[in-house]
Parts: sequence; structure tokens; C-alpha cells
Amino acid sequence: MRLLLFLLPFLLISTGSGAEEVWTLQDLIKYATRNSPYLLEATKDIEIANLDEDIAWQNRVFGFSLNLEALSGVAGGQRRLVSGGGVVISNTIGGTNVIVPFFTAHLDYPLLKEGRFISQRSIPEDIARVNYNETQESYLMRKADVISSISDLFLQIALKKKEIEYLKQNEARLKTIVEQSKKRFESKLITQSDFLEAQLRLTDIQTNIRVAGMDLDVLKKQLANLIGMPLDQNPPDVDGDVSTFEDISSLIPSLNDLKPLALEQNPRLSVANMDVEKSQLNLKLVQKRIYPILSLTSAAAVNTSLESSEFGGLSLRFPIDELFRRFLTKDPELLKMRVAVEKSRINLELVQNSVELELIQDYTNWSKAKEFAMSAWNRVKVEETRVNEGQMRSKEGLITVGEYMGYINSYQEAYNEFEVRKREEYNALLTLLRNAGMVDRFLVR
Repeated sequence: MRLLLFLLPFLLISTGSGAEEVWTLQDLIKYATRNSPYLLEATKDIEIANLDEDIAWQNRVFGFSLNLEALSGVAGGQRRLVSGGGVVISNTIGGTNVIVPFFTAHLDYPLLKEGRFISQRSIPEDIARVNYNETQESYLMRKADVISSISDLFLQIALKKKEIEYLKQNEARLKTIVEQSKKRFESKLITQSDFLEAQLRLTDIQTNIRVAGMDLDVLKKQLANLIGMPLDQNPPDVDGDVSTFEDISSLIPSLNDLKPLALEQNPRLSVANMDVEKSQLNLKLVQKRIYPILSLTSAAAVNTSLESSEFGGLSLRFPIDELFRRFLTKDPELLKMRVAVEKSRINLELVQNSVELELIQDYTNWSKAKEFAMSAWNRVKVEETRVNEGQMRSKEGLITVGEYMGYINSYQEAYNEFEVRKREEYNALLTLLRNAGMVDRFLVR
């Protein structure tokens, strides 16, 4: 006895360790945030955009040119010279002269470029920063899609489990009916067809339970794949608690209060705004190509006889080719950038109008779905009461078995209708939150 008491805690632990883990919706979302391949791919885009910004910074800070050349040849004329980056190698008067092979090193470090000094952020850096912010907003949009899909599968699994539960309740009722029908058939109180019909109804319910179980397994596998769980592992078993969606429904403000929040937090609008900013920066980058470039210039040369010469100073370069293109012709690249700015502004207006219109439509659809679900639930309560009353009346012989099974069928139809309506309500709620850009606000905790 003492040995049994000593081993009991270990037996309980070993028995409980084999139980299947039950996941809440928040557990699924947290797991997906760390493991979903759809989100991991988006995080790589963010890393790449961050590296692009580092590259733009390096191009500004270390954007110098340092060249090493080896030259040799023949110089002619009254005043012969060979210059390596401004360094005079030969300066002999009269006749021809074979230049001794020499090496030149030339450094050019821009101090002023595109109208900005080396100490200021360059336009390519600003563009890279906008691209980085855009990838972050794109990640938020993809995250909202993943969370919405997880919530949708969570709902399907929870409602499927509830459907199986109700089917099993009906199965228990039908088993009682079959037992009663068998006794009545043996007593010749009902016909054989009545008894066989009762058995058939029971068989149909049992078939529906098996099919619903197969559907449930597939939904769990889909959920596992979405959150990034290996398919060779046991898929997550959700707790079936959909009260979270009821709580969210109670927190949704009125349409007038929801609209400013949606316009402020919607990532689609943020991306459209950044497209405008990026197109303006690209336009500015093209416009400033006509600006002069001020550089620190240094050059040194040495020949094989170890004679050397050095030069250091400032150089100012004027892009005459850009000036000709800009003022003597219609620069198509500049015109293209201006059209791109106008297009991005039009797109911003379209996105804003689309978000507002979708918000109104989604809010209306959600409100209508709630009304339909409430009406369907009221019918379920009526049919459930009729089934409970019919069960007592059937035992007392006040109604026939066929009439009682008719009550059960009506109840099952009412419940199926309620299940469909409730799912439509929750789907409308998820659509509203996703299109409003507020999935994280209500579903991530």
C-alpha cells in the first residue's frame, strides 16, 4: 500500500504527459509569429531593405574613387607633357621624347553632390529608408492576412467540433429511439418500416460524425501548415472557445468612431503615402543631376627612375551633358518622374476612397450578419424546447416515433442554419478588422 502511494504521483505524471495539448487562439498566433514561413519570408524582405539603407550610407561616406595606372609612350610637340591626374611627368622643350614608364594614383572624394554635402543624408539614403518603412508595412499586411487565416481556421475547427458534439447528442437520442422502436416492433405496436427508418436515421448520424471527424483532421493539418508546424507532428487541437470573437464584437465602436482609427492605422494607406514620398525623392534625384560636384582631389605619380610628383586640391565638375539634356531638349526621364509623382498621388486618393468604402460595406455586412445569427439562434432555442418536450411525450406514448424524429430533424436543421449564420458573422467581423487594418489591435494580445 505504501509503495502504491509512493508511485501514484509518478503514475499521474506519466499518464498526463501523453495528453494532447490544447491551443488557444493566442497560442496559435504567437507560434505563427515566430515560425510561419509566410511571415519569415516577409522578415527577410525587411532585412534586405535595412541592408540597402546601409549600402546607401556606405556609398555616401565611402563613395570615393582611387585608381592606380601604369603608363608609358612617346610625347611630341614644343612642350611635351604627360599628366597623371594633373601631375606633370615630362616637360621637355623640342624634339620627341620617350616617356619612362610611370605609375599614377588618383583619389577623388566628393564633398558636394546632388546639392548635399558629405555630412548630410543623401537622396538614395532617403529612398532606402522609405523602402525599409514600406517593407515593414507590407509585413504588417501579411501578418494581418496570416492572423485572419488562423482565426478563420480556428473558427472552422471550433464550429466543426461543436457540430460533432451536437451530432453525438442526436446519436444518443436516436439510440434511445431505436431501442424503444425495437421493443415496440417486437410488441407489434409499430411496423417494420418504422423500425428500419429509425435505424437508418441512426446510421446516417453515425456516418455524418465520421465524415465530420475527417474534415476536422484536414482543418487541423491546414492550420499546422499555416503556423509553420511540421506536418509530421501532431496537429494542434484548439480549445473550441469562440468567446474571443464575442468579446471583440462588443468592443467594435460605431462606424463614425471606427473610420478615423481605420484611416490612421491601415497599412495600405501607409504604403500609398510612402509611394508618393518615394516618387518625389526619385524626381528630386533626377532634378539634381545638373548640380555641380565639388570633390577633394589628390594625385601622385612616380616613374621607374623613382622621380615623383604630387598634386592635391579641390575640383569642381559641371555636368554639361545633363544641362544640354535639360534645357535644350525635353528630358524624358525627368518627365517620367513627374508623371510617376502624379500617378502615386492619384493612387493614394484611390486607396483612401477604397478603404472608406470598404469600411462602410464591411461594417454593414457585419451588422446584418449579427442580426441573422441572432434570429437563427432564437429558432434553435424554439426547436430545442420542442425536442425536449417531445422526448417526454414520446416516452408517455403521446406522440409517435416518427413525430419525435421530425422534431429532431427540425432541431438539427435549425442548428445547422445557426452554425452557418454564426460563421458568416465571424467571417464578416474578420473581414472588417482586416480591411480596416485593425487585426493586431483586437486579436494580438
